Amino acid sequence: MAPKRSPKGQGLPSREQILDFVNAADGKVGKREIARAFGITGADRVALKTLLRDMAEDGLIARRGRKRVMSPNKLPPVTVAEVTGIDLDGDPVARPTEWHGDGSPPTITVLPPSRRGVRPPGMGDRVLLRLSKIDERSYEGRIIKVLAARPGRIVGVYRRAGDGQDMG
Repeated sequence: MAPKRSPKGQGLPSREQILDFVNAADGKVGKREIARAFGITGADRVALKTLLRDMAEDGLIARRGRKRVMSPNKLPPVTVAEVTGIDLDGDPVARPTEWHGDGSPPTITVLPPSRRGVRPPGMGDRVLLRLSKIDERSYEGRIIKVLAARPGRIVGVYRRAGDGQDMG
């Protein structure tokens, strides 16, 4: 459902109207789409950009890249997740590696790979997933690519020699 367009020169929509639009949108949402939906033109676009930046700083919306915005309690359509366990059906369960929303991150049920040559993920593996939302707190993820397990750590010892010279 498209929001009611503001008459030309009416000014900016309220924060609540922008939040409703961003939360209801299924596709890409950026300043351009918001401006088009609310009939914002000219100098009001600069004010809209400032309003969106303030909303992002307040945590009402999350930036996705340079131009896109989304609800902080939603996951993007493609994300990296880490396999954390197995559900009762034997499917891997993952959690997103980045989560900026309220509370704990949603659960992602990892579906079997749809094409040959993609190995099933193991515990601790990171996977690139194409997500589809089931409900507010759960998603299904189709594997695009299985990434390496959690990045390893490098441990080293640094000693300073008695004469002030660094030794590695």
